Amino acid sequence: MAQVNQRLWKIPGQRTKRKAWGFTAQINGKQVRRYKAEWTQDDAEAELAKALLQIEPEKPKGAGITLDQAAERYLAAKSRKRSVSEDRRILGHLKDYFGKDTPLAEITASRISEYKGHRLSAMRKIGNGETATERPLTGATVNRALALLRHLLRLAHDEWELLEVVPRIRLEREPEGRLRWLTPEEATRLLDACRESRNADLTDLVEFALFTGKRRGEVLGLTWERVDRARGVVLLDVTKSGRRREVPLYGRADAVLARRGSKSAGLVFSRRARSEHSLIYALFLSFVLVTAVFYGHTSHRSFLDVYVIVYAAAESHVAKSIEDGASEFVTTNVEGTQILLDAVRETPVERFILI
Repeated sequence: MAQVNQRLWKIPGQRTKRKAWGFTAQINGKQVRRYKAEWTQDDAEAELAKALLQIEPEKPKGAGITLDQAAERYLAAKSRKRSVSEDRRILGHLKDYFGKDTPLAEITASRISEYKGHRLSAMRKIGNGETATERPLTGATVNRALALLRHLLRLAHDEWELLEVVPRIRLEREPEGRLRWLTPEEATRLLDACRESRNADLTDLVEFALFTGKRRGEVLGLTWERVDRARGVVLLDVTKSGRRREVPLYGRADAVLARRGSKSAGLVFSRRARSEHSLIYALFLSFVLVTAVFYGHTSHRSFLDVYVIVYAAAESHVAKSIEDGASEFVTTNVEGTQILLDAVRETPVERFILI
């Protein structure tokens, strides 16, 4: 039985429901329902007749948006995303491979599978000269580009209505990350080393970070207005996820705040000058890096037994630092490296690797 009627219908990409004309019919033993908000009653009756007569409806012609145009539209929509600079880099890579003038509809599942195979077989060079080595790209690296491409194609289909079908994209299976945290003995050694620093704020800063799990920017940017010792919490307005959250103050973390003396306003960990901020972070990074990495394998190894120091900076962070201002780049890479080099001169190690 076929019927043309008007009913509430949810339009793809929208939360609200609207009235739409359409039809319900039994065709080849299957119930078929088709409703569209732009249809009139006459349109619905005409579409029902086509369906009953097995006439294929004319497919709407897309605007033929190219990958380059889709990338620009994507970046405009994600302009407030914190990692938009990384998305821009990945999109540039995708345009280099597929061609920026390639119509989005021509990026099929077959071409994406070919791209995935190409990336999995690609090698990246690490180091320079005779010591340089080559390693295959990790599954995570391959997946970041595939996930972004999949998201862009879904936007083009669901929201922009410029793509008929979204090709299926299979991501690589990624290994589970290594679980690692400081043992009580390692934390004690870290704090003892901090107490030897000439910077009086370093010990409190590291101890507070250890017992709250807060990020470097969250600790250095914490103000007394966000501290509620009566309730035993710290309110974070700006977080990496963009959501407000409360961090509980356990005994050691609350003791740090008590030592620093509760105030009504201002930074909890004062930065009298930019150089002091740089020193705190660089020392904090250095001690955490050395302690977390090199004490993790042999518990009997002492600080002087460290045989190699690796100082790494994420590519996305470097790009963000350069884009937002050179001060962060100087803090995390130049001054941090200098402090590590000074430490190496006092306690020589076999190798110092900067990535």
